[in-house]
Amino acid sequence: MSAAVAAAVLATELQCTCVETFACPVCGIAFPRRQDQEAQQRVAELEAQIGILTGKATAAADKIADYEDRFLQQVKSSRDNLPSAGQPSEDTDRPSLEAGNARPCVTRTTSKSRFSFLSRKAASAVTVPTLGNPDPDVFPTRNSDPHALMVALANERHLREQAEAKVTQMSVEIEDLSVNLFQQANEMVAEERKARAKLEERIEVLEERDRERTKRLDRLEEALTRIGRVRGLLGS
Repeated sequence: MSAAVAAAVLATELQCTCVETFACPVCGIAFPRRQDQEAQQRVAELEAQIGILTGKATAAADKIADYEDRFLQQVKSSRDNLPSAGQPSEDTDRPSLEAGNARPCVTRTTSKSRFSFLSRKAASAVTVPTLGNPDPDVFPTRNSDPHALMVALANERHLREQAEAKVTQMSVEIEDLSVNLFQQANEMVAEERKARAKLEERIEVLEERDRERTKRLDRLEEALTRIGRVRGLLGS
């Protein structure tokens, strides 16, 4: 009967411990709280935003590289046209067209090397959409004003700096959220260990009491046996 009482007390304490700490004291598995789920959802959203900003920064780098190429080509063509104004334009157009066709590969390689550090932070984020062919309305033609090209280049650099600043800020927020999650997890584990240690101590105390009661019952049974023998001797 004492063993049944101890088992009931143990089950009650187990239920209380699981409700307070949200963790099983026997197997050690901690159930996620609502705050942890919200924090993980926030981390996923920030990683997705980092992926989008990475794509925008890559597109800005491609535009800047294209602007630089077109500006250099225009300056070069203007210099070449000064001494040879009477020559046809077909010969001067061929090198620029060949350079324009060979440039996208170099531009993509340069943009990948510039923003390789961003891909490390956004490795688990949403896949960045691939960029298609550039719109002729967005990019200025080869005959555009150099001042307009410089203004567009400055704007693209400013946009790229803003995108990099946002990516850095989101990376810091993700790191802070990760640190908070680890701290909360460590606190939950520590609380679960403390509760488990208290429960084990309580179990040991109950088992010790049960052993003492068993010993007392054995002594009482022995005393009753002796009393019965004495009564038998006196009656005979």
